[in-house]
Amino acid sequence: LHFGHYKAIGWDDELSNILARNRKLSLISATGSTPQRWARGLSVMLEKIAGVALLTKLRAILLLEADFNQHNKLIFQHRMLALARENGLIPEEIFSEKGKTAEDAILQQVLMYDIARITKRPLLVAQ
Repeated sequence: LHFGHYKAIGWDDELSNILARNRKLSLISATGSTPQRWARGLSVMLEKIAGVALLTKLRAILLLEADFNQHNKLIFQHRMLALARENGLIPEEIFSEKGKTAEDAILQQVLMYDIARITKRPLLVAQ
């Protein structure tokens, strides 16, 4: 299946139920045993600028299986972030409160970058 198939199935209740009954991803999560095809990917070089095929102007991407991507999304996006929030590792969404604006969030981000640059400390930004 292609990732687009998974997205389309999400809009149909009957197909969603069929996919939900498929225990393959649950079995993979429970046992840690993955299909052999998940160990391979297709590396593709894309032009950053259309028509310019210089090596320095190419972007490399790695195409992986759609169900592998879906499994990673399930594990990392939903479960890991939920656990991190429950254990206080990630602060609440600061700027989704009444009275806060998008400008407050941008200012906070700029200040974080400035502090990291001035103190010469590494900074990781996850979005």
